[in-house]
Amino acid sequence: MAKRGPKGGRTTHHESGLVRKVYYLYSTEAEALRRIAFERHVTESEVLREAVDAFLEAVRGSEES
Repeated sequence: MAKRGPKGGRTTHHESGLVRKVYYLYSTEAEALRRIAFERHVTESEVLREAVDAFLEAVRGSEES
């Protein structure tokens, strides 16, 4: 059975440890994401995970200062 999120919605967890999330992007962001993924020969999800990881690392680094 799917787990319930904090607002009561279902959260899909995959065996790989990934969690399914839905986000809305502006068309310019979506196109840039698609282009970068195509150029790197990776999925758009991989580009997003890399960007989120970099952002979180930057935030954590600035909190330690």
